[in-house]
Amino acid sequence: MPNFRQLLQLASLYVGYGLSVFVRKSFTFVLPDVINSTGVERSQLGLVTSSQCIAYSVSKFFSGFLADQYRPKLLLQLSLIGSALTAFAFTGFNSVWMFSIFWFLNGLCQGLSWPACAKILMAWFPPDNFATVWSILSTSINVSGSIGPLFITTIALHYGWRLGMIIPACSALVLAVIFTVTLQEDPSQFGLQNYQEEHSGDKDKSINKKDETNISQVTSVFLDPFLFLLGISYLILCGIRTCMMDWSHLYLIEEKQFSPILSSTIASSMEVGGIVGSIVSGIWSDKASISPGSVSRVKCRLNVARNFCFGVTLSLYLFVHHMHHYSNEIFVVLVGFAIGFFVYGPLTISGVAALESVPGHMCGAASSVCSAFGNAGGVIAGLPVTYLASHRGWHQTFVYICYLSLVSLALFWQLGRMQCQLKQDDTKDKTS
Repeated sequence: MPNFRQLLQLASLYVGYGLSVFVRKSFTFVLPDVINSTGVERSQLGLVTSSQCIAYSVSKFFSGFLADQYRPKLLLQLSLIGSALTAFAFTGFNSVWMFSIFWFLNGLCQGLSWPACAKILMAWFPPDNFATVWSILSTSINVSGSIGPLFITTIALHYGWRLGMIIPACSALVLAVIFTVTLQEDPSQFGLQNYQEEHSGDKDKSINKKDETNISQVTSVFLDPFLFLLGISYLILCGIRTCMMDWSHLYLIEEKQFSPILSSTIASSMEVGGIVGSIVSGIWSDKASISPGSVSRVKCRLNVARNFCFGVTLSLYLFVHHMHHYSNEIFVVLVGFAIGFFVYGPLTISGVAALESVPGHMCGAASSVCSAFGNAGGVIAGLPVTYLASHRGWHQTFVYICYLSLVSLALFWQLGRMQCQLKQDDTKDKTS
């Protein structure tokens, strides 16, 4: 049972990262009001959102290495402060180019937050229930995505889009100050165990290789066959998730003649399923990893992820081939829930497996590489998917997406038979 200090850290990280997502998405939520009040063309605003997306991807990649070298609490506070200040500055202009510049800077600040959260979480929670708390923290994204549109849109309608962005930014600034008191990165300051070394199997701190360069770390992670295949599986799952969240609405309306209301309901059911799937996968993988036997903790988690991938394939098959406008509404909502449930499950487990597969001093590097693969999956789910749909149609495109789920299933089956070479090499160094 977690103690008060652990619960306080989890609550702080949950609110902190959820608010970070809130600020990051604030411009998206006020887009209609921005178009009406500034006269900016809809096509031009794509430059603004793309600038943030590119900056966020680059920043999130490099911030993993920063989290290995610097205090993660400081990085998280800087992320919240920088995101808030750039959002403030954003509201002072009406130019697309100024919007793009400040939203690019906002993306750079935003990328610092998640790797810092991961490092703090690993220090406070033991491996036996780490996937559970990781999955709980991951749901902060879904909660922000659910509450954000309603809250910010309401503010923008009554008081203007600028105030709709300023309020989340003010909240982020206040929280960054509060973190000075509530957020702590080292449990040993309170007489509690620091679990960082237990996660990585690195109990000898004197051998911790923090002097290893960032370039050598990322090269080692990329060249490790286990982590590379794990990254590919993560890329595929992120691509499937993005396709379902971004394009299923259009597919159901244009190809299957669903009403806009019902297709939106299915999209919402995917979000709810994602929250439940993340938590269930975390609890299940924790239970499986402490079972008696010679199988490693990471392999136990990957076996759970493989089982979820069966569900991904089955739910996508039902979505593509057995959902029609005349289908029972309860059935189609349950299929949407199942897709979110089964897709988010292995995504959560993959992030945990990446962190636990490497020595402690390379956790940030592993998180960065995993994020890079995930961002690549999101990019592929954008323009390349729409290009394919324009030539082969949306139905055939989603058939291909269903085939991709079989590839992820095969990858997790193979990963269950492998082990990260970096952890083996680190263990040999300590015993020699």
